Amino acid sequence: MKRFGAILALLLLPVLLAEAEESSGSGDLVHRLSNHPLALARKEAAEGIARLGSAAPPDAVPALLEAARDDDVGVRRAAVRGLRLLQPKGDQVAQVLAAALSDPDWIVREEAAHAFAFLGEVSGETIEPIVAGLESEDWQVRHSAVMALAELAPQNEIDLQRLITLLQEDTHWEVSAAAAFAIGRIGPKAAEAVPSLVETAQFHEPEVAEAAVEALAQIGAPAVPALSEALQDSFPHMRWNAARALALMGGDAAPAVDGLAGAMEDKEERVRWEAAWALRAIGSAETVPVLSKALEDSAWRVRWAAARALANIGADAHEAAPVLATALKDEDSRVCEAAAFALEGMGPAARDVVPAMLDVLGGTPGRCRVVDIGPSVTNVLMETGWTVRWAVLRALGVIGGDPQRVGPALATALKDENWQVRGMAALSLGRLRDAAAVPTLAAALSDDTAEVRKAAAVALGLLGTPGALEALQSARSDTDEGVRQQVEASIAKLAPGEAVPR
Repeated sequence: MKRFGAILALLLLPVLLAEAEESSGSGDLVHRLSNHPLALARKEAAEGIARLGSAAPPDAVPALLEAARDDDVGVRRAAVRGLRLLQPKGDQVAQVLAAALSDPDWIVREEAAHAFAFLGEVSGETIEPIVAGLESEDWQVRHSAVMALAELAPQNEIDLQRLITLLQEDTHWEVSAAAAFAIGRIGPKAAEAVPSLVETAQFHEPEVAEAAVEALAQIGAPAVPALSEALQDSFPHMRWNAARALALMGGDAAPAVDGLAGAMEDKEERVRWEAAWALRAIGSAETVPVLSKALEDSAWRVRWAAARALANIGADAHEAAPVLATALKDEDSRVCEAAAFALEGMGPAARDVVPAMLDVLGGTPGRCRVVDIGPSVTNVLMETGWTVRWAVLRALGVIGGDPQRVGPALATALKDENWQVRGMAALSLGRLRDAAAVPTLAAALSDDTAEVRKAAAVALGLLGTPGALEALQSARSDTDEGVRQQVEASIAKLAPGEAVPR
């Protein structure tokens, strides 16, 4: 009999789809959802209502609430998804969703759990049946209940102790990870859970430990002392988890600077890397000496992270400029690029090292030692010298310097074999505001690559000299529309009356 019903449904599918096309009105959809004898039709109606969004009629929500109890799992899925998308509020909605958390189907439970995110503040009576789900013998039901509480946590009082118990004692890691997530959603008010989360990050499965680390980061300042202590833990994975949690906190982790400075001496590469990333997130000038020393680390990614951290500090890291200038010649071009970005962030404060930057432009292109592109091929030499030149040129455009020394180096870079390097050289020449660069930039308007010609047009617009205007006018007939548009924009900037309306 069941087989016959399935065959009949397949035979009627074209008819039902045609009916859906013809009867797409919101009233028809609600009627079909509540009254159609075929589950497939009710499912299609629920999906149609969900697509209406805010345009759904008032009686759509009651119909979806009823459909969430339908005998057919497909209808229940569509109905609960529709409630999540329409975002209705009220105790009746909450009660139906709470019941759906115990549905035999995992998709229904998952949709219901996420739908609680839109309910905002709810009554204690609404939360009670969800909390009751934490006692279920079915771990999947417990998981759904915890996820629902996580969605409610930011705006409601949640029993923290129940979540801590699940975190520590549940026999399924999925539930423990969900409990950590829910605790994190409570935020600083969950400070009482910090010891349990630290213990979890130390001894639990990787997935649960990761959730605990993220929860500690969300708790923020109250977790900093415990994480600072954990930076000296005997287990390496605890040390790097502690550093990662501090990195996720950003500025709230500032009290841990001394502990992170010590972690930069750790024997484990990953701990040093995570610590450098945390110092980057904090962005404090007092970390400059530690980060400068890390630019000499034996691991490329620690050197790279240190350079990125210095870039985040900006001009306040100017004392690191000489070390960063040396890092421009690192054996790994990723470190070179990061060093250039850090110098760029310092702006004019880095002008003392401009000569070292010019030396890089005239040197041999670098090579990236190892590029990890997957488990099948792990060691691949990739030519990336042009990216270092591009980054140095970009930095010079921000840092500036003596046009008589910097200008010729940029003009030489306009002959580089890589068009992206030539384009950046043009832009940086314009930023020097040196009128002597006009002939060089005018010549670049004939480059083989349209993007370089476009960059030259931008640069000439920055110079603001009669010679620049004359060069731009000669490029009005460029074959590329984008170049022509930029030429006209630069002309409009220099001589508004001579611009050709688009």
